[in-house]
Amino acid sequence: MNPTILYQLPPNSHCQMMSYVLQTAEGRLVVIDGGCRPDGEALLRFLEKLGGPRPTVAAWFLTHAHDDHIGALTELLEHHREEFTVERILCNLPPLAWTQAVESVAAHANREHGPLLAAAGDKIAAVSAGERISVDEMVFRVLRVPDLNLTVNPLNNSSIVLRLTVEGGRTVLFVGDLGVEAGEALLRELPPEDIRAEVVQMAHHGQQGVTKAFYEAVAPRVCLWPTPDWLWDNDSGAGKGSGPWKTLETRSWMEELGVREHIVSKDGLGKLILREGS
Repeated sequence: MNPTILYQLPPNSHCQMMSYVLQTAEGRLVVIDGGCRPDGEALLRFLEKLGGPRPTVAAWFLTHAHDDHIGALTELLEHHREEFTVERILCNLPPLAWTQAVESVAAHANREHGPLLAAAGDKIAAVSAGERISVDEMVFRVLRVPDLNLTVNPLNNSSIVLRLTVEGGRTVLFVGDLGVEAGEALLRELPPEDIRAEVVQMAHHGQQGVTKAFYEAVAPRVCLWPTPDWLWDNDSGAGKGSGPWKTLETRSWMEELGVREHIVSKDGLGKLILREGS
């Protein structure tokens, strides 16, 4: 039996991004988000490395509609469609009109929403809260879908939340760019055991996402940081701590929680065994 593996892909530009590829013991592939448009071709080459020519992705999850999460898939569907197969694209993106209305000031950050819908067509399937999606030994449970009445930090708070359970292996919580408000709602809505996970993907690239109380509820032992070097050090160009981002504060929270294992995209390709092979 082969191991079940999670890979965290690094950025291919200055863009902060989020891209995960998971491979089951049977060799089937799952992608979560994928990154910005400049990350698309490198992602495809990595899928080919794992799955051979014209790789098949059994399930491609999209957390929310920001460019740094859906741009790579849009790029691949538009320009590399004949080089890979995606069986289903699983998400719960708000209506495009809602996205444009609540975040028009950040149109540069959600400009891929419309092109993705046009390129994906009937491959997109909307997930519901409580739904379970199985791919071999991996079971993804959808913990949260967008609340369209929540218009504070709207696109980030529209992130779906996925809890992955690997049979005989680890649990992983994926939260996309979830913000404070949606994170607090999730804590109110679900019992602690539904949120707890051994591995957590750090919200909004590790800065200005969910609260410390949310991470305390998760109680992780491993943190996945989709975080480039400049964001990791809060460096706007004048050195560590010179920027407006909250990554250093989040890093201090994890230190206080006793987390010792950190996989950070600034360090290159990350690999985490979710279940050992035999």
